[in-house]
Parts: sequence; C-alpha cells; structure tokens
Amino acid sequence: MALAAVPALAGGQMFEGKVTMTMTSPRGATPIEMYLKDGVSRMEMQTPQGGAIATIIDPVKKEMIMIIPERNMYMKRSTEPTANPNAPAPAERTKADIKKTGKTETIAGMSCEHYTVTEETGETDVCLASGMGTFMGMGGGMGRGMGGGMGGGMGRGMGGGGGGGAQMAWSRDLEKGMFPLKATNKEGQVVLLVTAIEKKKLDATMFGIPDGFQDVSGMMGGGGGRPPRF
Repeated sequence: MALAAVPALAGGQMFEGKVTMTMTSPRGATPIEMYLKDGVSRMEMQTPQGGAIATIIDPVKKEMIMIIPERNMYMKRSTEPTANPNAPAPAERTKADIKKTGKTETIAGMSCEHYTVTEETGETDVCLASGMGTFMGMGGGMGRGMGGGMGGGMGRGMGGGGGGGAQMAWSRDLEKGMFPLKATNKEGQVVLLVTAIEKKKLDATMFGIPDGFQDVSGMMGGGGGRPPRF
C-alpha cells in the first residue's frame, strides 16, 4: 500500500527510495520497480519470457548498465547518442511542447502537477513530481544508450517493439528532476501509473555491478555480434 503522505523534499534534496509503477502498451501491462538514490536510478522488470532485468542509469557519469542476474552478465553503454559509432542514428523529432495546466493531484501520497505534452503524434496529459530523480521511460535515454539494440525481450517489455518508444518519446524532454507519476495518452488510456512510493535508505551496492558478473557489452552493437535475447 502506498504511503499516506510523502513529505516535501527540503533544500533540493533528491528523493531516495522505491517507486512501484505500471507501464501499459498495446502488448499489455508491465509492472516495474524503480529505485532512486543520489540522482541514480535502478529499474527492475520481468521480460515477457519471465526473466529478470535490472537497468541502472547514472546521469552524471552518462552511463547505463543492464544487468541480467540469471545469466550472471551485464552490459554497459554510454547514454550519449554519439558514444557508439555503430549505433543507428536516432530518428529526427521535434522537441515536445510541455505546458502547465494549473491542475494538481496526489498520487501514491506524492503531490504532482499536470502538464499537457504536445508532440506531432498528439497530446499526453502527464502529472509530474519534482525532486524525484531520473526517469527511465520508454523513449528516454534507455533505448538510445544501448544503441537501439536492447534485444528482443527488453524492447518488447518496455512497450512492444518500436511502439513503446514513440508512446513515451516525450520523457526525454522532461526537465531534470521531473518525474511522471501518471501519464494519459490522447485516447484517454493511462499508459503510466505510479502505485506506491516508499521513501527509505538504499544500499549503494544496488547501483553497481555485482561481483563475478561477466561483461558482454560487445554483444550490444560494439562487437559485431547479435544482442542476446532475454
């Protein structure tokens, strides 16, 4: 159950704790657990095949790490679009127009403010909370950082092939520290909903590479091989 209330973050302090959410695409709903500490985020989800994947993004280091626990392996990439010369060029798009609506809402005990996000594909209503840290959404730094080669299961899990990235392309245009608690698309479907927020201390080891895991980064576009399917 969500906290009754999450206190405001004083003095610009970043949120630390766990956020539980559901992302919905044409393929169905995907439950996700996200952990946030010092601006770094770790997202845990299940692939359609039932395997677990954890993705860590550090915006300061401009680095993303994908960890596959059941295979004792990990992949590391820069989140800079030009860092991987073998990565496909990102599709050109016009930056989303994000405007306040003046409406507020409390979701999972956290206050957020509604914005209308306008893109070429239409409008999305997004309720944004401040001071929460990096949001790893469909269409954000995640796909670009891995050079577009996240493998079959990961891409499908994040929104059904290419559809998910287009569905939440606006997430890359959010200002630093703005975290969506709810997003409703132009058809009126809630495509993202935070269901619980738990403010707590997290162990720093959650945001690093486990001991003994094999680096297979070369399989994600840097070494010429096909990316593994999960």
